[in-house]
Amino acid sequence: MKVAFAAIGGPGIDRDELTRAVEVLALRADLEEVAAADVGVDLRVRAARTAAGSTGQQSAWSDVELAHDGGIETLVLAARAIAAHLGTTVRAVASGIEEHRASGAAVSYRAFEVLPSGESRPFSIEAADAACRVVTAPDPASELKELFALLVGDDEEVPADSRAVRRKALLDDPRLARLATRILGAKTWSFAPDPSGRVRLKIDAIDGGKQISLVSEDEAESLQRATEVS
Repeated sequence: MKVAFAAIGGPGIDRDELTRAVEVLALRADLEEVAAADVGVDLRVRAARTAAGSTGQQSAWSDVELAHDGGIETLVLAARAIAAHLGTTVRAVASGIEEHRASGAAVSYRAFEVLPSGESRPFSIEAADAACRVVTAPDPASELKELFALLVGDDEEVPADSRAVRRKALLDDPRLARLATRILGAKTWSFAPDPSGRVRLKIDAIDGGKQISLVSEDEAESLQRATEVS
């Protein structure tokens, strides 16, 4: 999905606490803060704002700008870091254009609940589901904004200040670094003994893709240490 709008937050989250969580986001081993103009920025996260949903329940959100298409995994990674810092479940939501071979482009969204443990699970919002549809306009900005409003509620003015963040390689070995990155952006992952004597790593991506890789016991321990939620 080509993301137009994204945010991390949710109902019952304190705005000031969420802002502080954004401030420490780049202290994790897998992320680093960079200047906004630097090459390689993966996302920009704004200070938190409050919004009221359709039920009137107050919520806090930090708007996120993803620098690359297909940045949903990076969005979930940032949400995982924030959830771990807050010690509570947060939501990661995004609205954008989904390309379909048969029907063309459609206004769509992705939404995940991310637990402090690092687990993430998709969820849906009935009103947002009803708003998803095939579009013919080349730039359906109004439809995307309306869909995003259904996900996060009625907005306050978005704060101007933001932090630019990029992902860091967690391990020196390029193959293990790629696996660690995929684990951090995955829906679920698991390690299990393999009959070959090695360790079987199974990764279920948030887009439905699956990957199985064989690693040594030492490599499995390195991956577990590097991807441990802190």
